[in-house]
Amino acid sequence: MTIVAPKTLMTDETHVASTHVGSMLAQLTNKSAGEGELESLLERFLVSIIALAGADAGAVRVLTDDGQQLRLVAQLGLPEQVVSAERLVGRDCGMCGVAVQAETLVWMEDLAPCAHHSNQAYFGVQCQRVLVISLLSGGEVLGIYNLFFGKNVLLDSQTETMLRLIGQLLGQALHNARVERDRMRSTVNKERQ
Repeated sequence: MTIVAPKTLMTDETHVASTHVGSMLAQLTNKSAGEGELESLLERFLVSIIALAGADAGAVRVLTDDGQQLRLVAQLGLPEQVVSAERLVGRDCGMCGVAVQAETLVWMEDLAPCAHHSNQAYFGVQCQRVLVISLLSGGEVLGIYNLFFGKNVLLDSQTETMLRLIGQLLGQALHNARVERDRMRSTVNKERQ
């Protein structure tokens, strides 16, 4: 008698979301998007990644040019008070700060620092857990993305691996956008001279 380990099956919704994520990643990595266009793509991308992970909300944050703060560049599903409070946070803020130091995927369950920062009851009430994932390009962390969960969920290792890979691909897209922005600045400066 042969014992076969059960496979993790993808639901139809998860399969559709992962297919859409692949399509969005192709757009992000193959296109030199301007900053506004990149932010629009990231917001559309969050729809699929939230569905893939079964999250209730998501956000993408990038390091500012001086590397001292995380700037919110895209979000979906967060209350307006949270969005206002989280537009710009310090580079060392909580687990987001930990994820900026090195490539990581980390769960936050103690949301008191986030609740204190935003001065409202979203964290610990509507949001029970936060997943923080580094956006990495060539060994350099360019930012992070967060997934917010209203219940105490666990993701399987396959989904966590996919989310980590997405972080790397998003990091590469952000790097490409930065290179393109710098190239355009250089061109404009040359034309002015």
